[in-house]
Amino acid sequence: MISYKNEMNRVTKVISAVSLFLPLLASAQYGTIDDLLRRLCVVVGYVFAVLIFLAIVFVIYAAFLYLTAAGDPEKVKKANATILYAAIGIAIAILAKFLPSIVAGLMGTSVNPYGSSGFTGC
Repeated sequence: MISYKNEMNRVTKVISAVSLFLPLLASAQYGTIDDLLRRLCVVVGYVFAVLIFLAIVFVIYAAFLYLTAAGDPEKVKKANATILYAAIGIAIAILAKFLPSIVAGLMGTSVNPYGSSGFTGC
């Protein structure tokens, strides 16, 4: 049985996530697909930078856990999990970096966010 509080928490998270992209979508209705892709490149650039920074922080934290483990299997297990999560974060960041190229390919556009012809990604 799902409680009302848990369900409202999920709805709040979804609304918060969607509201982050509303300004991007609202401004896109007056522009072209090229403008939308340029804006998407800016957003993806920020997300990429944040995810890479967090992954580096997690790798440093995992290294600290390894150094202070002193043979404790629980700390080593936690350090291994942290390294795994950092690797997953890097994979997601790389996927986010290539997302505009994938979208441009699906839409059949050839826009470059830097002004020249041909979409090369962000």
